[in-house]
Amino acid sequence: ASEAQVKLENGGEFTLVQSTDYPFDGTIRFTTKDVKVNAPVHLRLRVPGWSAGGSIKGTGADRGLTKEDAGTMDVQLSLDMKVRYTVANNMVEETVGQAAIERGPLVYCCESVDTHAADLDDVYLDLNAEFTPVEFEIQGRRMMALETEEYTIDRSEFDRNALYQPLK
Repeated sequence: ASEAQVKLENGGEFTLVQSTDYPFDGTIRFTTKDVKVNAPVHLRLRVPGWSAGGSIKGTGADRGLTKEDAGTMDVQLSLDMKVRYTVANNMVEETVGQAAIERGPLVYCCESVDTHAADLDDVYLDLNAEFTPVEFEIQGRRMMALETEEYTIDRSEFDRNALYQPLK
């Protein structure tokens, strides 16, 4: 969320207000306040490459405008925040067979405390898994985690010295 005092070449002067919980939520609302000089405004919004869809809703799109609407702006940009898997080019040898989990502009990580597996190498996720965004706090800061089901390899009978053995 932010505010910016704007003075345009055409004389327009106002405060642009951006209200949002981005990057945890894809809804970003733009309004104006303290309009000193009313003039036409072109608001250009960049849709990031990670967004597979979304919508833009403006003041005039939902209802007719009246004289009382002069000098106001209310635009809402809603970006699609679906969870996605991202893979690197196979020439990046260190990441072959691995995928990143992303939601919006954020890349998520999985640490050993986040799973029941003995080793992170034993964790597998379904490509069609459902993820649930869950709010939590880290050192007093609100964050958004993703929860899903995992698969793990059973290594209870694994012999690290055996040349070959059954995979469970």
